Amino acid sequence: MDEAEFARCVELGRENARIMGLAANHCQHMRFVESGGRGMLEDATGLPLNARRVECPVAIGNTSGMRLDDVTFGFYAEHCVGCVMRSPTGRLPNLESEALTRQQEAEAKEAERAEKLRVRAIARARRVERRRSLRVTADPATAGILDDLDVLDPGPDC
Repeated sequence: MDEAEFARCVELGRENARIMGLAANHCQHMRFVESGGRGMLEDATGLPLNARRVECPVAIGNTSGMRLDDVTFGFYAEHCVGCVMRSPTGRLPNLESEALTRQQEAEAKEAERAEKLRVRAIARARRVERRRSLRVTADPATAGILDDLDVLDPGPDC
């Protein structure tokens, strides 16, 4: 393993430790159980790098992996929202606050994407209308070119 790969693994371990901290803040019942073998990298770094799954008295996660971000937030979405057995610590940030932040970021990205799509649709509509008006007085060769441009001009969702 070269230095760059080792550095990526250490960064993953730090992110996993952060996610585990969010989970610990969210509910005292959540625990991360190793699933699969033990690697030397976790022993060498002291960071959580072995594959794990999430468990609590309510559920046993059906997904495990080295990247605890997806594993944990998948478990949260499936089992934690509205859980009556939740035992929160009151500490922030936690899984819920992080999930809300991620949801807001995703909604902002979606709104930005929708706005870009709307602007592109307006621009395309203007081009289509301009070609339509040119077609009225165009000779057959030019009209054919304008027809080809209609086919080649991508829709706003392309």
